[in-house]
Amino acid sequence: MSKTFRRLIEKSNWGYLEYYWKNNGKEELASFDPMKTGKATIKWPTGREEKISFYPETIYDRICDMGHDTDVTTHRPMVDYNIFGLSVQIPLTNFLVKDIKQE
Repeated sequence: MSKTFRRLIEKSNWGYLEYYWKNNGKEELASFDPMKTGKATIKWPTGREEKISFYPETIYDRICDMGHDTDVTTHRPMVDYNIFGLSVQIPLTNFLVKDIKQE
């Protein structure tokens, strides 16, 4: 696993979300499954590091191309966090991330 924090890049491939890392200026496919739960170390904008769990949020979309509509189901890794007593869901792509682990 990576020893440095990196930001996940989210891209849509005809409605299906794919995740990449930047590695020496080139994008490479991130080696985790966004359809599964997992754990990661994140870095908050304040610089604080924290180990968190993430889960897949199901996203429904419709892609339209040349008069054809296709329904698409994909997943986005999300973090549940309690802020001032409120539960909020934050996309994992909002953090700098390292050490993603899944079973």
